[in-house]
Amino acid sequence: MGTATSVRDRILLAATQVVSEVGSGHLTLDRVAATAGVSKGGLLYHFGTKRELIQAMVFEVLGAFRKKITAKMEQTEVSKNVRLAATIQVVKERTTTEKQQLRALFAAYSEDPKLLEPAREVLKNHVDEIRNEAIDSDAALTIVLAIEGIRFMELFELLPLDQKEVDHMLDRLHGLCV
Repeated sequence: MGTATSVRDRILLAATQVVSEVGSGHLTLDRVAATAGVSKGGLLYHFGTKRELIQAMVFEVLGAFRKKITAKMEQTEVSKNVRLAATIQVVKERTTTEKQQLRALFAAYSEDPKLLEPAREVLKNHVDEIRNEAIDSDAALTIVLAIEGIRFMELFELLPLDQKEVDHMLDRLHGLCV
């Protein structure tokens, strides 16, 4: 990876930081450039508009999530509900930065709900794959919805549980699927 990739990644990380710190309504190219330590022209070289930046944030979140699930699936020792078990592990092992990156979806929705079309498609495919692989598709869907409830309550900082309790619940969900 060259300098252009690292600058692009720094800009995406800065955009995530801005959304996390001041909210998506205050996401401006000037603020992102300043946070990333690049000129506005440097930012515009990589992302011509705020919309392009937000689209890239969404694709970054989706791509990283899928990649981590695939890696977990290859490492897992469970024999049933492999994708679901991998999803739970990925959610459990998220870093603070990865949790903040989920806010990119909120920024996209605030800017233009159509920017979430790729996310809708990826999540639909992911849920369909889980249901198709599951021994009990209704139980699998219930577990997926519980996981997503945790993720979205975290997004809005509404989750009334500490990290230890969240981990315990994710362990319980994992136990239900394997």
